[in-house]
Amino acid sequence: MAGEQYKYCDMYVEAREPEEVEAELEAHFAIRKDGMWLRLPAATLSVGYGPEWPGLPDHFYGWRGEINVSAEPGATDAEVVALVVELMELMRAHGHRVVAECDFAGELPQQDLDGILARGWPQSVEEPRALTQKRWETWQRSRRRR
Repeated sequence: MAGEQYKYCDMYVEAREPEEVEAELEAHFAIRKDGMWLRLPAATLSVGYGPEWPGLPDHFYGWRGEINVSAEPGATDAEVVALVVELMELMRAHGHRVVAECDFAGELPQQDLDGILARGWPQSVEEPRALTQKRWETWQRSRRRR
């Protein structure tokens, strides 16, 4: 059974639209969406929509595709890590940049953060509060959907 730190992982995918990511996942795993879920042996995936933030600096919080990974009860830590690595490689093979935010990020391949964190926006959950009220509310709504 996956340990507590391996139960969840949020992945941000630079894509034009989330449907693009969904179609790539369905084709790769040869499965169809079950309602809002893609069910795999090691985890259940949901593909979400990141907020559109035109004019903001390039940052993974503004990328349109989000993949939420929830480990299945019988999955091992190694299976969850292997699945997230596979997802990262799949997204990159389709030309997307990807960042995985999870407690086991140190066990994953290098994140696609080149130049992003160097810009300094945002590096913590507190920093988006400096955005305009509307953008802050959009950011809050996107985080609540998880």
